[in-house]
Amino acid sequence: MFVRYCVTVIASLGALALVTGESRAQCAFACQSPTVDTTSANNAFSAEFAAFDLGSKFLHTMTDHSTSYFGGGFTLPNPGGSGAGTEQPHFRSWLESYGLWSSTSAQENFVGDHRRSLGGVAGFGANVAPGAWVGVSVDQSHTTINAPAAMQNAGFDLTQIGLNGSYEFGPWTLSAGAIRGIGSVGTTRDTSLGAVGTSFNADLWGAISELSYYWGFGNARIVPKVGVDWLRTHTAAYSESGSSLVAVSVPDIVGTRTRVFAGTEIGNSWMAGTTMFDLSAYGRFLDAVERSQPSLLVTTTTGQSPTLLQAAVEGRFGVDAGAMASVRLTPLSRLYLGFESHFRDGYQAYGGTIGGELKW
Repeated sequence: MFVRYCVTVIASLGALALVTGESRAQCAFACQSPTVDTTSANNAFSAEFAAFDLGSKFLHTMTDHSTSYFGGGFTLPNPGGSGAGTEQPHFRSWLESYGLWSSTSAQENFVGDHRRSLGGVAGFGANVAPGAWVGVSVDQSHTTINAPAAMQNAGFDLTQIGLNGSYEFGPWTLSAGAIRGIGSVGTTRDTSLGAVGTSFNADLWGAISELSYYWGFGNARIVPKVGVDWLRTHTAAYSESGSSLVAVSVPDIVGTRTRVFAGTEIGNSWMAGTTMFDLSAYGRFLDAVERSQPSLLVTTTTGQSPTLLQAAVEGRFGVDAGAMASVRLTPLSRLYLGFESHFRDGYQAYGGTIGGELKW
């Protein structure tokens, strides 16, 4: 009897230990079950914002270079005197370098970020008919993205190519352009279980049309402008590598934006010996009449616990302002230095440009 009792007790204790072990294992699995961090797609949203920044900048750079009054144009007599290059040039080329510093504030599942872009633009234009110009430009840039609140970083390399044209009839100038951009994004994200990261492709399409009126007062000018621009950005779907408990899969993101804008440029040119100087400034108001940015159904790479993350979008209304200083070294060559600023609800950006232009 005593032996049977001991065997029963030992068997009961073994069963209890087995149940307890199973419970602990279940608890461990439950505690480590995959869940989606609500900030996990911040890098993807930031890449979209960077694409909008760089696409918008490139579009407006092209239209600036398509007008004859850009940087002072031919508002003063030829410094070489009568008979020296009085015929307007048939070709133009330019090369410039720029920096753009932008940030977007927190909203919905987006914790905010800071972006730093450095790039260069090379362009060529030809006079194909009286008053008509066509051109091609290439923009190459690198953007670093930092979202400290989400412990995320990314690098975005983007190449854009653009075609543009303009036609001047009297004081009016109608210009238009289209761009195509292709790039790649590499991301890292720090988590409690270690770093995760990935790389994915990104691309964009864009178009712009602008109508301006040149109003000259001696060596000064006032140029009212109205126009519309459109951008479509796309980042490819991706899956992070690293800890399977926190790495996520993010679907494609396609964002579109259509803006109308109106503004004015003012400028003045003057001579100092045989050198022409020009100062100009502009301001414009923008209204994003159409904005489309999807929410994202994000899952872990194990396919569990999907979470819908709300889209991040820039404010509808905005103001852009900038200034430029230009010096014409010869009748057909010049150097220029520019500054720009952009403001929306929850967004701001500042940039600088240095470049040169040659006409012949």
